[in-house]
Amino acid sequence: MSTQYDNIHGPYDYMRTLSIALIEHENVRDTIAPYIKNARVLELACGSGFYTYDLLKWGATSVVGVDISSGMLEQARRQAEKRNDLGAERATRDVKLILGDGSKPQIYEGGEFDVVFSAWFLNYAPDRASLVDMFRNIYMNLKPD
Repeated sequence: MSTQYDNIHGPYDYMRTLSIALIEHENVRDTIAPYIKNARVLELACGSGFYTYDLLKWGATSVVGVDISSGMLEQARRQAEKRNDLGAERATRDVKLILGDGSKPQIYEGGEFDVVFSAWFLNYAPDRASLVDMFRNIYMNLKPD
């Protein structure tokens, strides 16, 4: 797995407190909340959990977060303890964090999912073949209609 993000979660999390990130957060909430009520959500490239626990708050029944960085996942685990709005028990019970590469097609534990969500994921595709693999991964983990 990649380690490029393992040691930058502090500055990364600080960036998520800036007004532009908070505006993005509100826009994401307004856009996806209607689609995640009572849904099982797979979040690819969940990072330090900026959206992970809010997906529960916005109506998801459970979230499986996948990230390539063990350091980011460790920070995301620590976020569960700080989520007084959800309760640490629900945040721990209904969120599962998995070390994995979302750009590689694979079926994740807990799938099939109602919704696959990701912010800042597809932009990492270095070429068309990688982008196709990312979309293949999303498709493989969605519930069939």
